[in-house]
Amino acid sequence: MIKNVLTAIALLCATGATSQQAFEFKPLPYSYDALEQFIDKTTMEIHYSRHHRGYYTNFVKGIEENKLTGKSLEELFSGVSQLPLTIRNNGGGWYNHTLFWEIMSPTGGGKPGNELLKALETRFQSFENFQKEFETAAITRFGSGWAWLSVDKDGNLFISSTPNQDNPLMDVVEKRGTPLFCAPHNGHKNQPLIIN
Repeated sequence: MIKNVLTAIALLCATGATSQQAFEFKPLPYSYDALEQFIDKTTMEIHYSRHHRGYYTNFVKGIEENKLTGKSLEELFSGVSQLPLTIRNNGGGWYNHTLFWEIMSPTGGGKPGNELLKALETRFQSFENFQKEFETAAITRFGSGWAWLSVDKDGNLFISSTPNQDNPLMDVVEKRGTPLFCAPHNGHKNQPLIIN
């Protein structure tokens, strides 16, 4: 049952991000200062309006210049090793940040809902163990990158980390799957990572 629920969640996450029409620069789902307790307004504004927009603009430009219009994100990422780096770096930067903005919430925090919580507890023995393993994946990543909670093709949860703007949808990573949750790591070994 849990495997089927995770597969359904993964498909929903992937469906929203893999169609051609999903190549859009979505509005931030909350104000720049909504996460002030953890991320200050200026940092949010810079990362969303400059970095994220830059990734998006360069990704769309790269798609047009390389005559890749009409391909889904899944098609692009599953063969990204054969594409120009502008697609990998900017497409990854746009996708990773889009997911990151969507999973954060000014009213959220705490444990996830029923089925996902059960799956995390089954896979990692407890929610606290999941938090520790996820944090370890983030802070032990050499240089900048991302930590991920994903579902593999068999419906199993796994934690991984990727360098720079890579993600588990890409054919260049060690373990592939559909991302459910992510957190960036900026390369500082002792950077605190808050997982709610």
